Amino acid sequence: MADARLVGNYQILETLGKGGYSWVKKGVDAKSKNFVALKFMARAEDAWAAEQAEQVRTEIKSLTQVKHENVMKLYAYNLNAKYPEKTGSTISTILLVLEYCPGGELFDILYYTDKLDEKTARTYFRMMIKGIKACHDAGIAHRDIKPQNLLLDKNYQLKLTDFGLSKINESELSTMKTSYVGTRGYQAPELLAGKAYNKLCDVFSAGVVLFILLTGYPPFEQGDKRDKWYRPLAKGNALKFWSQHDGCGVSDGCKNLLEGMLAYKPKGRLTIAKIMDHDWYKGSVWSKKELKAKLRQRHKDCMQRRKQDANKQREMVHSVKRDIPEEHIELTAKPELGEPSAFNVLPVETKNPFHAVWRVKELLEQKNCTVSWNKEKPLQLNAKFDDTDGCTYELRCHVRTDKSGDLGDYMEFMRISNKGTNSAAKFRKLLHEFMSFIMADPTFSAGFDKLGKALDADDKEESKEEMKDDEEVKTEA
Repeated sequence: MADARLVGNYQILETLGKGGYSWVKKGVDAKSKNFVALKFMARAEDAWAAEQAEQVRTEIKSLTQVKHENVMKLYAYNLNAKYPEKTGSTISTILLVLEYCPGGELFDILYYTDKLDEKTARTYFRMMIKGIKACHDAGIAHRDIKPQNLLLDKNYQLKLTDFGLSKINESELSTMKTSYVGTRGYQAPELLAGKAYNKLCDVFSAGVVLFILLTGYPPFEQGDKRDKWYRPLAKGNALKFWSQHDGCGVSDGCKNLLEGMLAYKPKGRLTIAKIMDHDWYKGSVWSKKELKAKLRQRHKDCMQRRKQDANKQREMVHSVKRDIPEEHIELTAKPELGEPSAFNVLPVETKNPFHAVWRVKELLEQKNCTVSWNKEKPLQLNAKFDDTDGCTYELRCHVRTDKSGDLGDYMEFMRISNKGTNSAAKFRKLLHEFMSFIMADPTFSAGFDKLGKALDADDKEESKEEMKDDEEVKTEA
């Protein structure tokens, strides 16, 4: 206990998550001994300071105004908290003391265990809608509904969180104009178009979440009528939209609900009241006790499969390390700024992002993909592949720099086309296999040296040892 770090009455424990300017620690209340989540935000000292202050005020006000079992609880806050570093120094921060949710993000459940069965999906969908309704009833539009902002407590009950981008409106008919809020893939069409919008933007985002809960993959790249996957809905052609997702597993009873939530124009979109009155919404759900039992086993199975998958991928990465061709050794390019989607993104750690693209090209070719790459656009490639059932697929991979600064350079995989029975559902699983294969490859992280030689973890260790030996020789001299 002598080495325990404290901030106020709270002992700081392990890290739960990190962002660009914030981090969340598990904490324990010294008085009650209850666990809490301590969200620290480094105080900005630049032009962003005013915007940060506004976001913090909005988050605090939103959390204090909404009291609901499916909305994260705010226990306390400190606008001038001194975060104690292990070195003994302190950092000036803003602290929010929040409800502790050991079940983690709903996003992780989806990513590591695939889609949910209909009853479980409906159970969580109901909780999400009830949480959103509580916000709207309090005059608050969340504006960033996505699986990463849906946390699970110890009983696997859903909690809506992260109100930093929310908007508090005094009037029921108030509209908003800020267009930079939200996450790509979940933003409503009117928001993307820079038009005035209202709280129905949350309904659109919730519709995307429901689709993902039921299928395990997103319905489209973004809610823009130029997006080939969303265009049919924007034009009112629901039949074509569902034909693109043939075999996705969404029941006929739910399709009508999703079409209403994902409507292109807000006036044609379902309200919260109409959603709650929909036959599919009113179907059977799990009790609190049943849900806990079901999710506990799912988590256990998931962690075991995740461990086995990681070991399998490490065993599979035994390919010969090929060098970059001499004509491409000095090739460099600066990534364009972008907004990473919630799914299908890998961080790029190599100093030269081209190295990561080149290594992915090699790895996809090992997976029998036909890869197209052009030195004029060195930070992107296209890959075509098929499966044993005769389905065909094409994806694009590119490197961008996160314009928010949170992620740095990242690689994003985007579906271009899929043809064949159940191909939309199969694509998500195949892409997950590709991404796991790529993440386990040491050269993808290490890159290539100045001579174009492929590096891996062993090369890095050898380099460290050589440096250590050099230092020892200097010392002896």
